[in-house]
Amino acid sequence: MKAEENRLRKLLQLPPVTQIGIVVPDLEEAITYYQEKFFVGPFLKVPDFQKLGYQETYYKGEPEKFNSTFAFFRLGTMEVEIIQPLYGRSIYRDFLEAGRQGLHHLGFDVYDDFDQRLAAYTKNGIGVLMNGRGANCAFAYLDTEKVGGVIFELIERGGPRKLPEGS
Repeated sequence: MKAEENRLRKLLQLPPVTQIGIVVPDLEEAITYYQEKFFVGPFLKVPDFQKLGYQETYYKGEPEKFNSTFAFFRLGTMEVEIIQPLYGRSIYRDFLEAGRQGLHHLGFDVYDDFDQRLAAYTKNGIGVLMNGRGANCAFAYLDTEKVGGVIFELIERGGPRKLPEGS
């Protein structure tokens, strides 16, 4: 029993934060603001969610085809992801429709035990709001907003995103 408890504890322990997610109604306006006011960049723009490599996507457990546009920049060791929802049901759209914008989630890169971690969180009573999977990548937004007001995202990818030099 002790070994199983230790294994579960290890899976539930969060790795360091690697991403800050910000949801906005206008991506270009947000990029201009951050460039002009804080001199950050350059930005890696991804105009279409599907270009991130996810073939299967789910919203609250149901298959859903949604789309968003993204911009990424480096802030020290942290990746900042700016998201503008375009169409379809998504937690990004929900966020804006609730009259909110700004800090949406904290992302945690998980390299070798994504499925086991996700199963452990689910077993521990933490639901999944939105998730997806591709050939070499996966993400899952955990239902953690009730306490603390922020969503946690598990991210499986081959390492930190390659961002343009200077960011």
